Amino acid sequence: MGILIGGVASLLIFNIFNIYLSYHISIILVIPMILDGGLQYVDYTPSTNNRRFVTGFLFGVGTIVVIRNIVHFILYQFI
Repeated sequence: MGILIGGVASLLIFNIFNIYLSYHISIILVIPMILDGGLQYVDYTPSTNNRRFVTGFLFGVGTIVVIRNIVHFILYQFI
């Protein structure tokens, strides 16, 4: 649910305020979910609902940043 909410919220905010973030930011936003999933996989620490929501929200924002940059590149590079 966090991924969906993060994606929709970032789409709305980025489009309303015309914000563009770099790929570096998207990598930073995706890392917490990867770490949480990896630590849970190796049974180092259990993941809580709050942690899953926050990491999912950040992952959703990071994913939208990547998609938006790709679309922006395609539209303005080739058209």
